[in-house]
Amino acid sequence: MADMTLRLRQRLGPCLAGIVAACSSPATTDPIEASLQQSQAGSSATADGLNYEVATRLADAPAITDPLLRPTITTTANIRNDRSEPVTLTYGACNVSLVAHTNADRRGPPVWQSYRSEPWEGTYGRGCTAILLGKTLAPGAELALGSYSSRVIEVLGDSLPNGHYWFTATLGVSSAPNGVVLPAGDFELALTRPALRDSVIHDLLTYKATSNVSGGVVQGRVTATLTHAGGSLVEFPRECAMEIVAYRTQERRDAAPLSGAPDWRATRTCGTGWRQVGLNRGESTSFEATATAREILGSSLPAGTYHFAAIIHARTRNIWLSAGSGELRR
Repeated sequence: MADMTLRLRQRLGPCLAGIVAACSSPATTDPIEASLQQSQAGSSATADGLNYEVATRLADAPAITDPLLRPTITTTANIRNDRSEPVTLTYGACNVSLVAHTNADRRGPPVWQSYRSEPWEGTYGRGCTAILLGKTLAPGAELALGSYSSRVIEVLGDSLPNGHYWFTATLGVSSAPNGVVLPAGDFELALTRPALRDSVIHDLLTYKATSNVSGGVVQGRVTATLTHAGGSLVEFPRECAMEIVAYRTQERRDAAPLSGAPDWRATRTCGTGWRQVGLNRGESTSFEATATAREILGSSLPAGTYHFAAIIHARTRNIWLSAGSGELRR
């Protein structure tokens, strides 16, 4: 480990006064001085007589049959009282959050934030119990503050490439009311992604995409059915909730969106605002998007077989779906 002096950032999020649950997008405030020790798996720092430590572990779960769901990344946090007198700490249930960067200095906007992360299967949601916990630490005593765990696919999703990622943890505890931010290790994250599917479960809904090419018109359709809750109120953009894009090869379509920009994507002007749709279990709402063969081919793309993807712009993410193929002629 290399010793250095780090000005630990304190962060303020929209949490209850006096405590931090590391629960939202924070704003940086005045730093505190601390001595930092850092390793590839995490770091520790001492400030105001308390030692904060975070450790991150990348592990496999061989009991899970789906290889995409097996790798997990878990960060745990501990506090040790190095003072000569007892200290009482209070903290919320969700007191560890993570962000990821693609640069070693961890500067700039993160590419992933745990508080925005969604379960990959989409059959359940995540929440944080609104409770206040407390613990008095004698001199030399330690507290296992909490942990955050996520499947690697929930970090990479369908848009981040395999590669090296640097993690940062925010700890929410009353000894640092605005939060303490520490390096939480760096890891090579790599997954073999399946081909783009025509059916995806996200946020309790099952999305199913189809397309039809007839009379020189491509018509894409996505049906969203509530399959994993008794009832739900979901939101979609008022305009342009769905779009259809085209690829010249099936390989690029099946690797979307990581395969780069589609060979054709419409230029659209969309209004702002969201509409709400109330669904009971088994009920559906549908979306449609159309484009002409002349519009897709334009003056530069050759006639031939094209492979389509449908994109639903949901509140929490863009949902990419395989949407068939068809022959396009001018």
